[in-house]
Amino acid sequence: AEYMGGFNSVTSRMLAEGEYTSVGETSIPVSSPVEAVPAGAPVHIPVVCSVPCCSYRLVMNRLERRLFMYKSLFVFVLTFALVPLVRLKSDLPKLAFTIFLVVLHVFILVVYFYRVRVRQLDPNWRTVVARVIALILVIGLLVIAAQHEGGSLLELLLEMAGICLIHTVVLLLLMVRVVSPSSDALLSEA
Repeated sequence: AEYMGGFNSVTSRMLAEGEYTSVGETSIPVSSPVEAVPAGAPVHIPVVCSVPCCSYRLVMNRLERRLFMYKSLFVFVLTFALVPLVRLKSDLPKLAFTIFLVVLHVFILVVYFYRVRVRQLDPNWRTVVARVIALILVIGLLVIAAQHEGGSLLELLLEMAGICLIHTVVLLLLMVRVVSPSSDALLSEA
């Protein structure tokens, strides 16, 4: 069977082997192979990571989880690559250091939002508001952590580890999808 549209190889393989088919905003197993998938049809890879939370489920599929791990590793490496630059901060012109940090953070924002489908993250306004409040709180923690200036190399490394942890939480808040109970009912009926 030939598939059209912008599917990646894993999605195409799973559809070709008849493991899953697209129904609305969910993927359900099928017993016979899928003949064709129209271009632009929503196709989702099955959820492999699901956590119940306040009658909702927080979900990430295998590809989203892998992308999250790559992004986290990237932010971790980039944060610790800054240690020598932060140690030399007093020797650098303040304007050059500030411009570098702004460019770096814009680049990190691009990494954060790479392949994130913002419209598919939340099923209703309540979860959108909860996610935004959580992001504001975590960014506030990040600002507080960034204001601390460690004296020794060990203090600086511990501070960078804390900043990496907070960045990982921000990344998680931007990538995890919230599934409403009504979507779970649709899945259980199919």
